[in-house]
Amino acid sequence: MESIGVKLRQTREERGYSIEQVARDTNIARRYIDALENEDFTIFPGEPYIVGFLRNYADYLGLESEELVGLYRNLKLQEQPAPMEQLLDRKRKIPVLPAVIILVVLALIAAGVYLIGFSGMLGKEKSGSAGDEAAAAKASVSPDEQIEHFPLEEEILEKRFSVNDVVFVSLENGDVPITITSVDQTVEMRTAAGDLEFSMDEDRQVDIDGDGEADLRIFVNDILVSDKSAVIRFDRFLKRPLEGGGEGLEETDSTPAVGESSVASRRSEPVTITTASRPNPFQVELSFRGYCLFRYLSDSSQREERYFHKDELFRIDVDREIRLWVSNAGLVTAKITGKEVDLGGAGEVSTKLVRWERSDSGNYELKLIPVY
Repeated sequence: MESIGVKLRQTREERGYSIEQVARDTNIARRYIDALENEDFTIFPGEPYIVGFLRNYADYLGLESEELVGLYRNLKLQEQPAPMEQLLDRKRKIPVLPAVIILVVLALIAAGVYLIGFSGMLGKEKSGSAGDEAAAAKASVSPDEQIEHFPLEEEILEKRFSVNDVVFVSLENGDVPITITSVDQTVEMRTAAGDLEFSMDEDRQVDIDGDGEADLRIFVNDILVSDKSAVIRFDRFLKRPLEGGGEGLEETDSTPAVGESSVASRRSEPVTITTASRPNPFQVELSFRGYCLFRYLSDSSQREERYFHKDELFRIDVDREIRLWVSNAGLVTAKITGKEVDLGGAGEVSTKLVRWERSDSGNYELKLIPVY
């Protein structure tokens, strides 16, 4: 029989994905990805977790998820012992009284198993979303198991964070933790200096150790309410004084605009897609080559966020501007006014703004602008 783990690992390596990247994009903990690739199903809390994570991982890699789930179920069938009647000698005469006793004992055992299973099902129904195996797998993991620690080792740390994730920032007086305590319409964080609250697209400088000086900038790029997660950037590069007074840092430059970055390795130039004498409605078309989370905000009113699968297509007509966010830009082919544009590479979390801007010549340019 074809190995589930080998197929997952080979496909991941062929696409050039690391396990860390897969964990970031799918919100599946690394230990569970390792377990699936090694076919170590003993570490999962139950079969719904295995099936749910297996489906999500297969969809992300562009594999047939139902085929892999079928392979798993066949594997479990092979591991089960042969039926009892095949092990018994049917020609052998069994005394009536011992046979009755055996049947009674078996019936009692079966009743006990049924009651245990039934109470377990009730528990799952109370915990919510029993019909969705993938959601149940994620929602039912205990809070301690979901906690992830992320050290801020470089100038910038940007990824999708979930509730209870902790970022450790190295300062002169040691590592200072920032804990994500809530993700809803806003993102709440706990620091040694007090609690912080950010709305989506909010970017500000904060003091996290209570010494009155700004330690880093925090920018909430995206909030996914349905998944209780958010894309947050922690940036050591400080550009403006600490809000609310205090000594802070002196201003050395203006805050980078939407399409600018103070870090050279992150810079990319805006792209002019087309020009016109006045702004016109335009069409955005995205085709997905694999499992990807996509969100958009159009003309500051229309918005949507959901997972897309391989071969799905998305189209929208826009009047003035649209902001696009994708969890894996390398799996998306984008066309704007019929022209193909580059949203980013494989595994890259990308945010782009498409809008009309007036040029120095007086005409209007439809631009694709990176959002940092």
